[in-house]
Amino acid sequence: MDLELKIANFTENSQVEEEEFGVWKFVLVQDNSKILLYTGAQPKEDYEYGHSRVVSENDISEDIIGGGDMCFHYGTLDVKGMSGYFGIIPNSIMEQFAKLIFEQFQNKHKLKKIEINMHYIPRESEEADPEHIEMWKKLGYEFDNRKRVLEF
Repeated sequence: MDLELKIANFTENSQVEEEEFGVWKFVLVQDNSKILLYTGAQPKEDYEYGHSRVVSENDISEDIIGGGDMCFHYGTLDVKGMSGYFGIIPNSIMEQFAKLIFEQFQNKHKLKKIEINMHYIPRESEEADPEHIEMWKKLGYEFDNRKRVLEF
């Protein structure tokens, strides 16, 4: 079965549009089912509530993967010089994450294409996490908002 992975902004690809929910949503489309890999998609004060809202409002159940402050809970994104909370992630590094997913799925499914189309939207200074943004830039990753398509 051919699979296609789409990596895009959470608020553009989810029915949950409230401000307190997170930025990124990663969707693996397999026929009519969805596997959701998300980060930061819960109100800060209540992780469980946010997790259940994401599941229920996107009509998914056991296919849920992910959650939390850039902790993918799926594979490992190892970035030299950074650990734990990555802050806002530039889409230029998502190619590495996409390749990890490809490696995980290559023996189980035929993953044909990965589309990365995330847009960094600058926010208020305390929300934009300028320290993390600067760290990413020092590591050579930019917030370029460029669409990327990886085909295998």
